[in-house]
Amino acid sequence: MQSSVIRFHMAAWGTAVAALRWNCYALIALIEGSIGNKKNELYKMENDGSLN
Repeated sequence: MQSSVIRFHMAAWGTAVAALRWNCYALIALIEGSIGNKKNELYKMENDGSLN
């Protein structure tokens, strides 16, 4: 009985940790994506000459 409860908790923790890890990756990807978009916009402005 005890071992199955522990096993269940380990599985639940593993799932929770995996979900958290994926959330972190998604957040980082979103942040990097938005920074990348801003850089691209600045780069376009510089090329257009509208920034100068």
